[in-house]
Amino acid sequence: MTSVIVYPYIVPNFDWLKTAALLWDSVHRISSEFSPADPPEVQELNSAIPDFLKSDEVTAELGGAALDVFEEWLRTHYDGLQRNGLVSEAADWMTVYPDKFLDSSVELLCKYQVVRDAERPQWSDVSAEHLLGNARQYRLPKVIAVHYLSVIASILGQQEKADLFAEERDFAETAISSRSGVIGQIATTTLEAYLPEDVTIEKIVELRQRASVERLLYQTAIASIVDEVEKISSAGEIDRIARRAEDLAKKRIEETQRKYRQAKVGSVIKLLGVSLAPPGLATLIASALGLAVFAPAAVGAAICLAGAELLSNREKGRTERDSTNWSYVFHVSGA
Repeated sequence: MTSVIVYPYIVPNFDWLKTAALLWDSVHRISSEFSPADPPEVQELNSAIPDFLKSDEVTAELGGAALDVFEEWLRTHYDGLQRNGLVSEAADWMTVYPDKFLDSSVELLCKYQVVRDAERPQWSDVSAEHLLGNARQYRLPKVIAVHYLSVIASILGQQEKADLFAEERDFAETAISSRSGVIGQIATTTLEAYLPEDVTIEKIVELRQRASVERLLYQTAIASIVDEVEKISSAGEIDRIARRAEDLAKKRIEETQRKYRQAKVGSVIKLLGVSLAPPGLATLIASALGLAVFAPAAVGAAICLAGAELLSNREKGRTERDSTNWSYVFHVSGA
């Protein structure tokens, strides 16, 4: 899991992009030669992590591979989409750059009257000739546009051996129904649950350099959980598999953290059973363990030995915690 395909938007959500930088070596997006420059914060992140954000355009080969899949989907789903009002003028529509479509794809969209010239959105029976020769942007029902881009992303993901992440999950059934789509979702949502809100680009760069092995172990653990849940789930239960996998991942992280906390508390109880530490030592121990100072302390050499054992046990617990496949989460969260 060294890269991920994000779609349908050219500029991903920046908070998600920061999380992605902690998970994957690179992020691929389905771009366009007409797309404007990235926002300053995205440029700053990509400058700090060279070649992190990669732009892939829809080539003739990629568009051709997607056309048959998309055409079959549109043929079998159009009536249902129409009945549900998802391709009506009142539905959600989105703008897409024209170079994401082959000529044959535009002709298909015109056949079903689900494409417009963005500058003339009321012209419902627009011709393929007009769109191909004049339109700077296309308007499509969101359900159509996102599904088409999910087909593109799915094929590109297979080519790049990459995971997938949909910023519009409702209409992205082609990509998110795949194993790589579930892995991309679970890896992201699980890590986001433990990620500090104020993580900086400098911290992201430092974590990528310092904890690369732990990041790989985390990725392996997520893939393993998805496979584990998929084995006991019925075919087609993608959303249920995703929910179960996310819950299981968080449960194992919490179990690991709880064992670490129990090791700390157990050591404190053992120390207090021996005697009370001098104020300076008690403060040092409490600070090291992240705990409050429980009581004043009497001076004695035995307490120093007990304190040393306490810190030793704390380090043993931390070592055990950090040797698991979930240690990367603790690096990222600062726990």
